[in-house]
Amino acid sequence: MAAIGQIVCECGNVAEIRRRKNGRKLPFKSCKSCGVQQGKENLREKWLEEMQEPGFFGVYGKPPRGQEPDAPPEIETINPQVNADKKILAENPEETPPKPKRESNTSRGLLAAFTAVVVGVVLVNR
Repeated sequence: MAAIGQIVCECGNVAEIRRRKNGRKLPFKSCKSCGVQQGKENLREKWLEEMQEPGFFGVYGKPPRGQEPDAPPEIETINPQVNADKKILAENPEETPPKPKRESNTSRGLLAAFTAVVVGVVLVNR
């Protein structure tokens, strides 16, 4: 779909305003970070008011021209104990608890088939 214009999205990147190809050809916003948004009447009007010609703000999905991209957020450890536990498990792999065995799909299938046969025999012998 061809863009009819560009705006700066709420996430800070360049988004495109496009028109639907069916029905009333309503405008919608397409952002690489936020995805596609089809707003209500007042939001569509706001997009059309803020819209500039394609290429005005820069490359689709990137920060607008002249604006430095924000530094990536610092990754915080929510619970330092989690990382410590992972480190202990990595150092002592034999201490990891065994995973519980799951019933295989074939045994479930066999059980279902057996149940069907028993129910069928009971219904026929009535």
